[in-house]
Amino acid sequence: ADLRLREAISQAERFALLAQVRLPHHLVYRVFHAWDYAAVAAWTLVLLVALVALRGTGRTRGWGVLLVASAALCAAGAVASSTGRPLALVELQTARLSAWVPLLAILASAAALTRSRSTLGTLALFATPLLGEGAWRLVRPALAPGPFAGMNGEVAQALVLLALFVAPTFRTALTSSHASRFGRLAPVAAMLLILGFVASGWRRPPGAEMEPEWREIAERARTVSAPTEVFATPPDLDGFRFYSRRPIVCDFGNIAHDDLVGWRERMNALTGDPAALDPVPGLELRSRIARIASDYDRAVWRDPEILRRYGARFVVARAGTGPAPAWAVPIASNSKYVLYRIGSATQL
Repeated sequence: ADLRLREAISQAERFALLAQVRLPHHLVYRVFHAWDYAAVAAWTLVLLVALVALRGTGRTRGWGVLLVASAALCAAGAVASSTGRPLALVELQTARLSAWVPLLAILASAAALTRSRSTLGTLALFATPLLGEGAWRLVRPALAPGPFAGMNGEVAQALVLLALFVAPTFRTALTSSHASRFGRLAPVAAMLLILGFVASGWRRPPGAEMEPEWREIAERARTVSAPTEVFATPPDLDGFRFYSRRPIVCDFGNIAHDDLVGWRERMNALTGDPAALDPVPGLELRSRIARIASDYDRAVWRDPEILRRYGARFVVARAGTGPAPAWAVPIASNSKYVLYRIGSATQL
């Protein structure tokens, strides 16, 4: 739907705001970390090796077309993200195709390792998470000072799978027609899988990190306001509108794809710093967010009319940001945030 918008903004401005300022980690290939590329390369190699192991089985039909088309689309997306044209190709987020590579690699590896119902291959597949965690603990210290320091530990499982494919024992198992019974060893496989989760420290599926104090002040806001009343909140923080069920002036995390000009104006009003949204080459997203946070803390008490322009009736500020002027009437607080009602003109 975003690709059919006709907002009155030039393609260059849209590319700057959308790709270079807000979503470089999704849209601009040169911003991706070295460890991202290394992980995709490792899983791609696993996929290719698994497909070679499956050749002649009739299970690889169509894979070549899929892989070539995906690689071509990613290459075109990389060029587009560098030049800013065509913008539609940039907004397709072609890099997200890489998220399919580990899944396809695992599926192909499972098909190859369990070929001819090999008990050994099946057990090795279930042991991969555990072996990967052990390998990662050995490799991680060596990566700490370099460009791969941020690499995710799951990439070690790709190395384990590669080792299984090249090990002589497994090369024999992959071509064996011996049909072993796996049923009696199912408890062993399940235990190996569970041990892999335990070794990795897994507790629950990943979710959004949210400060309990931020959620608390948002839920408190819902109890002191009407559903249509607008809040001015720190634009560096997300989630207020979700937990409060109230509209806000603007935030950095939820960009308005159909109103980038309006989004930029509101961000400028909240921060008092138009340069905070300038497309600065090489600027880390977290550094930009930190600047937006400090700008808001300095600008929040400038003038209530700036907030009223966007319909704000309440303001949320970080505790210690102050002193608050007379027009800001505190109505709720916790250890990190204070909720204020914007007073009448007579309180200015």
